[in-house]
Amino acid sequence: MTSPDAKGQKLAATTNTKFVALDKVTPFKDITSYNNFYEFGTDNVDPAQNAHTLRPRPWKISVEGEIKNAKVYEIDEILKLAPLEERIYRLRCVEG
Repeated sequence: MTSPDAKGQKLAATTNTKFVALDKVTPFKDITSYNNFYEFGTDNVDPAQNAHTLRPRPWKISVEGEIKNAKVYEIDEILKLAPLEERIYRLRCVEG
C-alpha cells in the first residue's frame, strides 16, 4: 500500500498483518480529506486544502538531554531505521 505525503507523492508502506480490521475499510478520499488537526484551519476540511504548505524536508530531530550520545537525525535517517508500515485500526467515535 502507498499513501501520499504532503506533496502528494506516494510513500511505500508494507502491510502489517497483525493490525487488520475485518470491518469495511473507510474510503481513501474520506480518510485523507477530513480531520480534526487545526494547524491548517479550524474547519474539518481546511487541513486537506491547506496542508500542501507543509514542508517535511528538511526536518531534523534532536535527541539530547540525559543521554550518552546526543545526536541530530535527519528525517530520512529515521525512515531507514523504521520503515513505514500500514496498519488498519477500528476506531469508535465517542464525541457524539
